Amino acid sequence: LMSNKDKVLEHYTNDNLLQNIISGLEASGISLDSLTPNQLSAVDEFHIGGTEATDFVLEAFEGITKGHILDIGCGIGGPARHISSKSSLSVTGIDLTPSFIRVGESLNKLVDMDDTVNLSVANATDLTFGEQQFDGAYMIHVGMNIQDKSSLFRNINKILREKGLFVIYDVMKTRNAELDFPLPWATDERSSSVSSKIDYLDLLNENGFAVLRTESKRQFAISFFEQMTLRNSENGPPPLGLHLVIGENAPIKMKNVYDKLVSGILEPVLMVAQKK
Repeated sequence: LMSNKDKVLEHYTNDNLLQNIISGLEASGISLDSLTPNQLSAVDEFHIGGTEATDFVLEAFEGITKGHILDIGCGIGGPARHISSKSSLSVTGIDLTPSFIRVGESLNKLVDMDDTVNLSVANATDLTFGEQQFDGAYMIHVGMNIQDKSSLFRNINKILREKGLFVIYDVMKTRNAELDFPLPWATDERSSSVSSKIDYLDLLNENGFAVLRTESKRQFAISFFEQMTLRNSENGPPPLGLHLVIGENAPIKMKNVYDKLVSGILEPVLMVAQKK
């Protein structure tokens, strides 16, 4: 039987991803010689709302003007590059999926950011960093793949300095209801671990965090999907887009999330917590 970790790996692994991204850049007329992080955002911001949502996370860190933050579940490094390029923060990103890290490291080199953004393969529920090593940490659309959120939060608390911030932007359930699969983060229910806002609040509190604020981004998410659908229906999917990461059944995965957002069963929530 496959473990939750193996199911997650199987869901995300894509060995042609870098080549597909490079082809997409070329088809969009973007030169690899002068590539900027922003030009990658259509494909490397693998979450609802793209760079606009990553900016919510960056704004939550506004008190930390410089320092070192950890990106948990960094994917191919889009948010880490975006945050680092728009601030004086250096970012370490970790992800379970080796193919994502390989692609992310190649993209860091292409945009000349391998000195401020450092990516490596690691399991978020079993961190090996030293205690109090980071000024802040964040995760964007990651908790939906992690069953053991209690270990996750306890580990993150350890690696944060005193009063360190932990910012979460995850898709959460508003009530108990069946989800339709496949979803962007899971092929079936065995690799999906969507929890409620109450679960997050309880587990954060039990593992040494005080939650400073929470904000539902449901309306924002619905608009994001509607604009994307409109663009794709007019011109077909662009050469560079999330479908390169999500795979050929991207439209059905997107629709399954969108339907549950509209019916109010799912909502992306921004949560800002601080180490007690």
